[in-house]
Amino acid sequence: MEYPLYNINGLLLFLDNDSYYLLDTSSPYSYVNKNSILINDKEYTNSYYKSVLSDRCKKLSNILKKNVDGIIGLDIISNEGLFIDKKNNIVKFESKVLDGTIFEFDYYNKDNSKYMILELDVLGLQSYGNKKFIFDTGIELSLFSLDTCIHSQYAYRKNIYYLSLDINNELDFVFNEIKQKDNKLELEVGIANKTLYQEQLDLVNVDGLLSLNNSFKDYLVIDIKNKKIILK
Repeated sequence: MEYPLYNINGLLLFLDNDSYYLLDTSSPYSYVNKNSILINDKEYTNSYYKSVLSDRCKKLSNILKKNVDGIIGLDIISNEGLFIDKKNNIVKFESKVLDGTIFEFDYYNKDNSKYMILELDVLGLQSYGNKKFIFDTGIELSLFSLDTCIHSQYAYRKNIYYLSLDINNELDFVFNEIKQKDNKLELEVGIANKTLYQEQLDLVNVDGLLSLNNSFKDYLVIDIKNKKIILK
């Protein structure tokens, strides 16, 4: 089944029965106001963190002026796969074999929570080399830890509102590029903040949350079977 896709302020949502749902790969769990949702003829029900995810839906609804009735997290996506088609503005919960920039990922399990981890060679941050990130479609821009972010050569001041985080902050920015193998993908790096989400980053032992929402024109595929993210 396919659903209409909406890119609202850099966030990826789909519409089902007059309700909007946020696609959020960094959330280990899904939440829907109706307590269950049918994906590919399978019924998924709410599990952990109902109150936290419910509160986030309310904040998103107020900010986006849309009726955000749920968050589709990794518990569903890792079972079904994900195909985001910007050219045709549709979302399908399936894997496809397509050409494009390939990023390999692995899973990290911690306290009954599962995360998608990308391990990349990074340029333009404080220190070059191998870094690990949680793949996150639920934020507008990437969030890097303070130690990873600061690099005076690329730093500048900017004021950005992170819709899904409900934060308004003046930010120290960096950026150049992220590179894996022979493919380069230019990104605008997000907030450098010592305390913001640092507990989550420390829990999973990563350097940031990596959003690729604005880094592809045609499609993003999560190939669950082969553990690959494909962008074009």
